[in-house]
Parts: sequence; structure tokens; C-alpha cells
Amino acid sequence: MNTIETNPYIKAPEAMGKSILEKNRPLVALVVSAHCLTRSTLAQKPGIIYDYGVFPDELYKV
Repeated sequence: MNTIETNPYIKAPEAMGKSILEKNRPLVALVVSAHCLTRSTLAQKPGIIYDYGVFPDELYKV
């Protein structure tokens, strides 16, 4: 839903980026994702769960 809506989760990184660029140009950027792979998940070879049944039509267009 963050793809098609405007909310605090979308505005925060944008505001942070603007703030950083106003002060100095950064040398590096760190991006953290909720998706991760660890030795245990690689060893188990977990399957992928697709849950695309209840989203609004606008999201499917993206």
C-alpha cells in the first residue's frame, strides 16, 4: 500500500534525504530491508508465500 498511498512511512525517507542533501552530499547510503537471508533460512530453503488476493486494483497496476 505504501506504493500507492502517501503516508508518514513514505514521507520520512524523502524528508531525511532532503535534509541530508541540504547539509552535505553523503558519501554512502545504507538501506535496510525487512527481507533477510541467514544461514538457517538458506539451509531450510523456505518456500515463497504469495498473498496478492485482497489488494486494491490500483496496486496491481503498479
